Amino acid sequence: MKRALGIEIGGTKLQAGIGLQEDRLIGLARQSVELSKGAEGIREAIPSLVEQALEDAGCSIGDLCGIGVGFGGPVDSKQGITLLSHQVEGWDRFPLLKWFKERWDLPVSIQNDSSIAGYARSDSWRGKRLPPDGVYEYRQRDRRWIDHRRSSR
Repeated sequence: MKRALGIEIGGTKLQAGIGLQEDRLIGLARQSVELSKGAEGIREAIPSLVEQALEDAGCSIGDLCGIGVGFGGPVDSKQGITLLSHQVEGWDRFPLLKWFKERWDLPVSIQNDSSIAGYARSDSWRGKRLPPDGVYEYRQRDRRWIDHRRSSR
């Protein structure tokens, strides 16, 4: 059974969840963001938060097929960078995709947290087999999901 890691990086909360392909959450870990520590403090907290979520789900990093990250600010999903955060210092043009790949050898997708929340609540993804290594953006005007890695080839 395929499992994936979802991480939300917000201005007030940081959370990691382990989900099944069938749309079910099996592990969750949360903590508050310490604004005084900035982006570096959030990055320091992510590995232990991931371990807590894995423990809660009863699985290991080797059981995962990919990582999805929802970031609380504008991102360039195609390049995998944060553009800035309106709440937390230190995220300007940060290579978040690279940072995750250096820590975990898994496919990673980076999106704005609001965009990915809308996607999760929509029916547009149900029944579709989206490649786990894609970098997706929902284009409202086209009413479809764009995989930037495939469109840039």
